[in-house]
Amino acid sequence: MSKVEHLDQIIENFGPHLHDAPHDGWRADRVIDRVVSTHCPYCAVQCGMNLLVEDDHVVGVEPRYDFPVNEGRLCPKGVSMLTAPRVYFAMAKDGVFFERVATVHPGTRAPIVAIALQGVLAIIIALLGTYDRILNYVVSIDSIFFGLTACCIFIFRRREAVGVTRVPGHPVTTILFIAVCWLVAINTIYRYPQNTLIGVGIMFTGILVYAFWPSRSER
Repeated sequence: MSKVEHLDQIIENFGPHLHDAPHDGWRADRVIDRVVSTHCPYCAVQCGMNLLVEDDHVVGVEPRYDFPVNEGRLCPKGVSMLTAPRVYFAMAKDGVFFERVATVHPGTRAPIVAIALQGVLAIIIALLGTYDRILNYVVSIDSIFFGLTACCIFIFRRREAVGVTRVPGHPVTTILFIAVCWLVAINTIYRYPQNTLIGVGIMFTGILVYAFWPSRSER
């Protein structure tokens, strides 16, 4: 029997993906019977992973750092799905959203209320709109913020000390990326103004909630 090293750190970073949850939760000193190297068959990406096996049951998933496709990262789709819940969770922890949304599962430490909230919102959006409508207002807002994220590079570069590692082609490649992102956003807004306004409305609703949340205004 071999002990999986740094299991507590793996759980902290990635969260356990349980098929058979142990009654006493996860422990850093847990002993695993064997580790089975495999890949995820769910989509064409084929992310590499290690299955953690205990008593002939798969009890968790560990990322494979030697696998070239994902290099230690688990499911890009899962990352996308869990991005928003992590934002809700962080806002609740900072006192700018409902406190209960910061609730985590006692065993897995996953933000279960935030994940459930995201699931409910996704279901509502799916029921209220067609695929084209949803895609249009998501693409426009995503493209705006992809460009804004790249703009941050210029700020960070100005703050950094001389001699740091530079990306080849910067700032030309960065400017081109920003321009393409914002051209996509402008084109989507121009061609599908009604659908795009839905996304803009959701974005500004979030800004207003963040700006005027009672806990924030009291600071």
